[in-house]
Amino acid sequence: MTKWLLSIFIFKIPDKKIPNMCSNGPNSLNTYTSPVIGDKRNQGQNTMTYDGLKQRLDAGGIVILDGGMGTELQRRGAPMDPAAWCGPATLHAEKLLTEIHADYIAAGAEVITANTYASSRLMLSLSGYGDQVEEINRRSVEAALRARDAASRGTSVVVAGSLSHMVPMSKGTMTVDPGNLPNDVEMATAYDELARILA
Repeated sequence: MTKWLLSIFIFKIPDKKIPNMCSNGPNSLNTYTSPVIGDKRNQGQNTMTYDGLKQRLDAGGIVILDGGMGTELQRRGAPMDPAAWCGPATLHAEKLLTEIHADYIAAGAEVITANTYASSRLMLSLSGYGDQVEEINRRSVEAALRARDAASRGTSVVVAGSLSHMVPMSKGTMTVDPGNLPNDVEMATAYDELARILA
């Protein structure tokens, strides 16, 4: 059996441009500092598209990602599902989800990840949420977009979706059930569905 160790991000590029920190101009990496010390990303002189973001990474530039959404939801008391972990939390703690995204943006994240890490059909079906896969993922992206639009203060923040290697857990144990591991076809089908929803 093939081992799946995969996280894929599908970027939702905002209409606004992303500050360019590749050049030697006022928004370059040479003048970039943390939000705690001072943030020079928002001077608006240089912008880039998705291709520019890729070029920045290819050139060894830095892009600040958010932290783990599922662990932060859990830390802040959102209900966790015994088999699907944080995936269904979007239905039960959407306000908290949006607040966490806003906090990551305030901390300097340039890319925030929608709560889609544990929301594939494989994860959600065993907990009775199989018929809500599209709704849960759509609402997860909408929560991230709301946070971006409300909290970005003029900063271009990119929203990403995550397709993880996570598989359903044994109820109540937070460990993988070896007898319930999906095969390669099931994994590929789940990834394909989630990618289509997030695209």
